[in-house]
Amino acid sequence: MATSQNLNVPYRIIEGSLNKGQIVPVIIEGPTVMKDLVKLGWLLLYNYCMTNRFGASYSPNLIHWKVEEDVSYPSEARHACVSPLTPEEAKTLIENYSSKK
Repeated sequence: MATSQNLNVPYRIIEGSLNKGQIVPVIIEGPTVMKDLVKLGWLLLYNYCMTNRFGASYSPNLIHWKVEEDVSYPSEARHACVSPLTPEEAKTLIENYSSKK
């Protein structure tokens, strides 16, 4: 992971705690970072390449990451995009667009 106070330079490399410097357990794709809606911090959502699995890591500061084990996703989840919804908005979407009608 690289950080900087400016978009151009200089960048500082920060080694992650997993697999010789990574911040995720294995090669992943389709990452999305979002504010954690339950506790103070951030979530990194991603899918594991070629394994039909989706994962998440948590960070309190966008630097130190820990894999979250107690998560579940729809079976076909891929390449995350997140939109926080109110319960009412979620209900409206499910009622109008659910494939289980």
